[in-house]
Amino acid sequence: MNPENAAELVGQIATLREGDRLHAITPGNFIFCDLITQLAERMKPEAVSIATLSLSTGNVDSLAAALDGGHIGALDFLISDYFSNVNKAIRQHMAGSLAEAELGY
Repeated sequence: MNPENAAELVGQIATLREGDRLHAITPGNFIFCDLITQLAERMKPEAVSIATLSLSTGNVDSLAAALDGGHIGALDFLISDYFSNVNKAIRQHMAGSLAEAELGY
């Protein structure tokens, strides 16, 4: 996937303010979290909250890089119990990668 495609989409979004919500239908030519991290680079939010039924290791890596790079102050996740039980490898990758990013390893 191509993160530059997410950057191009972010460039087309008008300024967002605190409390705004963004709903988007994306073309699928980038990892969705690339959109979140591109917006984070632009806005430098204190916190990002994500509720999802699933995610990939690519999503996790993108968010860990945003944390590590100081683009997101804090990250809260709400993931399904089903996902945690069925995708244990991704869940373990998530726990390790995000913990390392928050601790600055």
